[in-house]
Amino acid sequence: MIPVVAIPETEKAVRNTYVPDALKTAVAREFSASKAEPMYSQLTQILASSIRAGILPSYTRLPSEAELSNQLHISPSIIKRSISCLVDEGLVVRVPGVGTRVLGSQFTREKHGARDELHCTLTTPISRISRAERLPVADDIATVLGDGESRETLLITTQLRAGNLTVALMRSYLPIDASIDLDLVAQHGVHRALEFSLLRPVSGTEECRVRASTNDEAAALGIPPGHWVLTLERTMHATNGSVVEIANHAYHPEHFLIRRSLT
Repeated sequence: MIPVVAIPETEKAVRNTYVPDALKTAVAREFSASKAEPMYSQLTQILASSIRAGILPSYTRLPSEAELSNQLHISPSIIKRSISCLVDEGLVVRVPGVGTRVLGSQFTREKHGARDELHCTLTTPISRISRAERLPVADDIATVLGDGESRETLLITTQLRAGNLTVALMRSYLPIDASIDLDLVAQHGVHRALEFSLLRPVSGTEECRVRASTNDEAAALGIPPGHWVLTLERTMHATNGSVVEIANHAYHPEHFLIRRSLT
């Protein structure tokens, strides 16, 4: 296990207390205890709209919940629940030692991708367990990632778990100098964590297919070696064209299926 994110001391010390006037105006206009809709839900919609409109810009740090409560004149419990809803929607992230930051809506995936074809048949809640390691890789991967000289990569390995059952083994190879927070990976996946680290994946290719499992995939998923698995293979590029991720996922064949719609 390696430390993959270092928070500068200056950033830890600085606190953002600024609440935009436009947000205060929206709360004064739209938030009301007399409405039938729960107050936390009202506030969540107001904050989400402010993020999408750029009133709360991407990558800015939100004031503390206490500061928001003080300036918006709303109960701290309502603020806390609304922020949690924004985390669930992927609009903000909580970063230990830093606070809550806006990811924004421009990075939410609106286009249909190969990952959408894979459907988990389990009703059990799914959790993520992630780890990071630096290791040598094959020449072709190192060259694609632009690390041809070092022949090393940052590998993020994530297991999707349903209780004690591993239902997917997901590997993402990143540039060796990538800084990524494993807490964000566990909450939102590698793409969201890359967006927060400013390695923004904006385009790429991905494909779902069926192939024989490797020995380590079979061991992780609890299936016989060589048994077939559903896979997703993906290569993602940043705005400058550089590759920021090469991914290879293996999904348990008894708990996932490929679901396609005809158009």
